[in-house]
Amino acid sequence: MPREHKYYTYILTHERNHIFYVGVTNNIERRIFEHKNATHKTHVGYYNIKKLVYFEEHQWIQEAIRREKALKKWKQEWKINIITEKIRSG
Repeated sequence: MPREHKYYTYILTHERNHIFYVGVTNNIERRIFEHKNATHKTHVGYYNIKKLVYFEEHQWIQEAIRREKALKKWKQEWKINIITEKIRSG
């Protein structure tokens, strides 16, 4: 039986929601734990970027990386819109 692959593209922010971090992982729970425990020596630790506000699931790592690169190029307003849309759709 073939193993099912799951990869995630995600967006984190801090409490004021104006700095975003976009990443990709194959284990969203572990990666969020790592971000929440990051030290001030890292980007997410220094800016306290620890709140998961958006994620997408992908079957292939290439898809997840392609989406991550696209989201990183997005304007802040576009990121806010996709997050807001996800919240509304539940």
